[in-house]
This record gives sequence, C-alpha cells and structure tokens, in this order.
Amino acid sequence: MCNVRGRSETTNKSDRIDADGLSELLRLGALKAVFHGAPEVLTLKELVRNYTNLVEDSTRVMLRIKAIFRARATGTPGVSVYRPSQRKHFLA
Repeated sequence: MCNVRGRSETTNKSDRIDADGLSELLRLGALKAVFHGAPEVLTLKELVRNYTNLVEDSTRVMLRIKAIFRARATGTPGVSVYRPSQRKHFLA
C-alpha cells in the first residue's frame, strides 16, 4: 500500500495508467508507506475477513440447495429444507 494523496482526481482512470504512475513514483522514491496497524488489528482484520467469507460461502450453499429443489419443481418454503428432521420429506 502507498499514499498517493495530492494527485488530481480528475485524471483519466485505468489500471494501466495507475500502474504506470505508481511504478514511476516508486522508481523516484516518491511513495510513502501507509500504516497498517498493530498486529492485534491485523489479527482482527483477518478474523473479520474469515467470518465474512464463511457467511458468504454458507449463503451460497443454502441458495444452491434451494435452486436444486426448484429445478425439480419442489417447493422449499422457509428454512425447513435445511433442517435434518425435514430431510427425508424433501428427499422423498
């Protein structure tokens, strides 16, 4: 990460232009390091990122399960399709 403050916000934006500009600033030694926080903050950030990934993954799986049943014209109202006690009913 680097600090590129002071750059005009009205310039054209593209990955290529940004990469070329940053590489030139790096070559000139004109970039300043950005503070990333203490190790405790980094641990917290990693835990939050992992939690977010777990929530997104479980949501994706739940939606996929419902999509499989919908593709077979089986109604899956609510969250009963995820309950182990209802599994035999839906698989029948």
